Amino acid sequence: MSKKNIFFALLFFFAAVGNVFSQEEGVLAEDNVQQNLLISTFNIEGLKRTKRHYMDKLLSGFLQKPASDETLKAIETKLQAENTGDSFAAGLFLMDMNTFGLHCSTILGGLYSTNGIMAAGVFQKPPVRKGEIGFAFAGNVSKNKREFANSRNYKVFEYESFYAGGRGKILLKPSDLTQASFGVGYSFFNPIDSPQVQRRNQWSVDASWGISTTSWNGFFLNVNSFNVGGELLFSDVSEQVFAQTVSVSGEVQRALFDRLRLVTGARGFFSNNLLKTNYVGRGNSAVTLLPTYFMTDQICGLFTGFEAAVVKAKFGVLSIYGLYEVAVARELNNSIYACSGPEMGLRVYLAKLAFPAFSMGASYNINENRFQYSFSGGASF
Repeated sequence: MSKKNIFFALLFFFAAVGNVFSQEEGVLAEDNVQQNLLISTFNIEGLKRTKRHYMDKLLSGFLQKPASDETLKAIETKLQAENTGDSFAAGLFLMDMNTFGLHCSTILGGLYSTNGIMAAGVFQKPPVRKGEIGFAFAGNVSKNKREFANSRNYKVFEYESFYAGGRGKILLKPSDLTQASFGVGYSFFNPIDSPQVQRRNQWSVDASWGISTTSWNGFFLNVNSFNVGGELLFSDVSEQVFAQTVSVSGEVQRALFDRLRLVTGARGFFSNNLLKTNYVGRGNSAVTLLPTYFMTDQICGLFTGFEAAVVKAKFGVLSIYGLYEVAVARELNNSIYACSGPEMGLRVYLAKLAFPAFSMGASYNINENRFQYSFSGGASF
């Protein structure tokens, strides 16, 4: 069933009295449903690619069951667990990691997906030695559709927009183990036929500081790192002229044996008076328990577990991992949501590269009885 479909399921019962339902963005809302009412049939609307007989088979086990909170919860869980879709993305980025022979980095490229198109470019001259100063410039232009979902994977609203932005940064290396940056940025945002959001111009000032140590044991990269950053945002939207954000992250990857390492970390994003067009996704928690399109202005997460190298060959290393994750976030209705659950999967590290060139995994949100799947290929930056 496509995520882009709006899926409405109206439940009809033998008794009509007290049967009051409302529907909004694919959400089933219940009002005074009597426990003695039984589900007799399903009227399904909005399907584009999924066959009706498949949905009938999927939901047949709920026929003749009481229309209770527990049954409705089970139906919602069943539908969300399907989680199949027809979205895709493809792109090409050209990277020169030694531009001009001076260890500068240049990245140019673009992405096309079912939700839109984006082009971006980055040029960076990092400081190499203690006391040096570097700089970086980045810009991107996009036209895409953005979806906002809550913790139960219900789409709350969506909008299409045109975006253009740029940022410049000064990069510092105060010591061999620390790095810092100061930056300024500007972005223009124009919604397309979207009454939920407003057109805006936005200016920003940001700063960050971090410390890290790394070492290589032949199988994995040992890492100890901590980073903190803050940003001040100024917009011409009268309701939210001034906003502030703080982001923190920390990670420890420590080899216990040659082929086994401990992996643990935490990440958080906190803001005040933030425009919804600046909300962040689950990636800012470093966990995968939340839905792909979950959006928020405050989120934190932590994970801990182990990763083992099962194959080492000329191409690199194939590993398997198992983690336990916890996430806490503010919902779009301002309530606080917390969840936890395990994640497991595999990764492929190419020879001479420390980041995974390929990874796939699955996590289980215990609170929602829902699986989340993740897949990535290539490098992210």
